[in-house]
Amino acid sequence: MLIKNYNYNSNEVSSIAIDTYLSQYLWIAFLKNVSGNCVLKKASAHNPLQIYFTVDISTDKIVKIVPYGSKLYMILEDSSLLGKIYQSANPIASPTDISIPAGITEYPIDILLDTNIYILIPGNTTGTNAKILEFSSTGTHTDTIDLTTINNAKSFTKSGDDFWIITYKEVGELVRVYPSGGGSYSYSVTI
Repeated sequence: MLIKNYNYNSNEVSSIAIDTYLSQYLWIAFLKNVSGNCVLKKASAHNPLQIYFTVDISTDKIVKIVPYGSKLYMILEDSSLLGKIYQSANPIASPTDISIPAGITEYPIDILLDTNIYILIPGNTTGTNAKILEFSSTGTHTDTIDLTTINNAKSFTKSGDDFWIITYKEVGELVRVYPSGGGSYSYSVTI
């Protein structure tokens, strides 16, 4: 019989992701510790007690982590950054920062990846609305899709060229964001 001893003294987990690039790993993000840093760990998917890397990140919260190819993307609750991009094989090397574009006053809540990076801003604060921020794969801001009547966004996904956003409104709203030509987007509420 194999008995494992688990450590219940760690801080609460804020995000977890499975990485199958080259092998099978878990990326585990923890809330702030007593030194004021969030901790990111790369562990074996077969034995989560086997830790390969531990990285201290000076931020308020790691909201979401997404492995994609050889990189690990994350969005943060941070006063100066939206997120970071790490090399998954060597996360202790210097990451690439994803800066906050002008006019963004809320923390991000979700991230999607394809050839570009898409970050969802919720529109929860009075006077704000939901936005989809587009960045190049290297973290350079390229576009903002402003959803002027959408608030309280919760999460989003992408199908082809269309984005689908769900909100926290009563009964919930499903919002379709689609290209309307000339590099601009339109949207419609479907529920």
